[in-house]
Amino acid sequence: MRLIRGFTLIELLVVVAIISILAAMAVPNFLEAQIRAKVSRARSDMRTLATGLEAYCVDNNAYPMCNNEMLSGWRPGSDSGNDNRYLERLSTPISYITSPLQRDPFEPWGRYNNFSSSNPQGDYTDQLGDPDRVRILDYKYGAIKSDAGNGGGFANVAPEKPVAWLVYSAGPDKAYSGTSTLMTSYDPEVVSAHFYDPTNGTVSYGDVWRGGGRLQPGINAWGAVFFRQLASAN
Repeated sequence: MRLIRGFTLIELLVVVAIISILAAMAVPNFLEAQIRAKVSRARSDMRTLATGLEAYCVDNNAYPMCNNEMLSGWRPGSDSGNDNRYLERLSTPISYITSPLQRDPFEPWGRYNNFSSSNPQGDYTDQLGDPDRVRILDYKYGAIKSDAGNGGGFANVAPEKPVAWLVYSAGPDKAYSGTSTLMTSYDPEVVSAHFYDPTNGTVSYGDVWRGGGRLQPGINAWGAVFFRQLASAN
């Protein structure tokens, strides 16, 4: 009768080591592929939003306004009580695009309250049990008024008529840049660091931005460096 020889402990350890090495090589590549796919999706969604925004502007001679938190979607319990979904004007009563409230594929954690132009993500917390901790689901939207830099730059009070717009995703780091800081910065390196660039690493700092309309400096050169960077990113 022929005896069946089993594996020795050394052979099993060698097999486990080989599998571990292959997994260590494959998992990072898989995660990077996921991130690249999400960035591509964000850019594609923003192109769709750009189409709707420009079509809306042709009919209305202005872009939709934004709320005080520069958020495209509703935020329950926001401190301003602003629950307007201005981007919904792209689908009703006239359908410029089908789904103006696009979901940010990176879905960063944020909070309901204390949103502002310098703190657009709200008070951040890592406490999973915090009842105010929620997913930020939609891309953020900002509408820029013609006299930007004069008491602020974002159009959120009627009868302001926005002449330019921003749409942006949190990017792979899942954290938003403070837009008021970017608009008042005159250092190209500081501004550039807030734009996601895969050459700095697939998971790196910076948001994914897109803008349109009259992207030009406001009073006291408000947004001058940022708009140059935005134009090149588009």
